[in-house]
Amino acid sequence: MVAPEALQDINGFHLKEAGWWPFSSCGWFFASPRACLEDIVKDVRDAAHFTAHVAGMIHTRSAKAWAEQAASRSAEALDQSQNALHEITRVEAWQNSAGPCAGVLLLMPMRGMAVDVPLRRMPDFL
Repeated sequence: MVAPEALQDINGFHLKEAGWWPFSSCGWFFASPRACLEDIVKDVRDAAHFTAHVAGMIHTRSAKAWAEQAASRSAEALDQSQNALHEITRVEAWQNSAGPCAGVLLLMPMRGMAVDVPLRRMPDFL
């Protein structure tokens, strides 16, 4: 069994960006949204590239128009999937930062900073 080209180097079997597990973590078990989006971006990039090639190879006007439309939609899908991957990166950075903790700390009253509010006395005639 030979490993895919992305996982090989000149010296033989070498795992790149996969740690000790040679498979992507986008699957039925232990799937991560980041890994799935990275796979989607890779597939959509290939689709956009090949549809652009097809649009350049076709000379019949009507077929060329359809191929160009497919290429433009593939490019748009690539842009949207890259935006989704960027948003996942931003959300993960927020979750790993002190963002939520800092928000909670801002809402908590600080010791020694409390303001004494004078109590209103009831009138004597009551």
